[in-house]
Amino acid sequence: MILGTSGDELMHHSARKAGANGFLTKPIESLAAFQTTLLSNLSADQRNSGPRALTEDIIIPTSIAYCDDLRHASRILNQEPTQSKDYIFNFLEGLCKSTGDSEIVAVLKEKDINGLKSKIDDRITEISNNQSVGSDETLTKAVRLPKRSFCSPS
Repeated sequence: MILGTSGDELMHHSARKAGANGFLTKPIESLAAFQTTLLSNLSADQRNSGPRALTEDIIIPTSIAYCDDLRHASRILNQEPTQSKDYIFNFLEGLCKSTGDSEIVAVLKEKDINGLKSKIDDRITEISNNQSVGSDETLTKAVRLPKRSFCSPS
């Protein structure tokens, strides 16, 4: 089975056309939604016919994962900003909306690459400083990322 994923819902048709059995829109915030999509795309002989426990737990990535994604975006912006602008703007928009980082979303709307680079660097520094002192207090004021294991249910 192949599932396509994207932060852009409109990619559903492209994924299916390319051979994907199903599609998940990112961010995948609900374990139940992920499980339901996965199971619904299994063949009948692969599905368990009994009841399944579905939780409504929300999946929240950690500040470490968010920082890694911001570093990825920063590397791309510093390498080839004109060629990758659309990709990185879409990537960051989905990422920052899912984390509640309205400051970076606002900079994205301005389409200012230098301002975006600066804001990303500021956020990486802020997250890194919080991790080094073991506190997410400043971070959670900016984005809604509690300290948890990556993709652990809340």
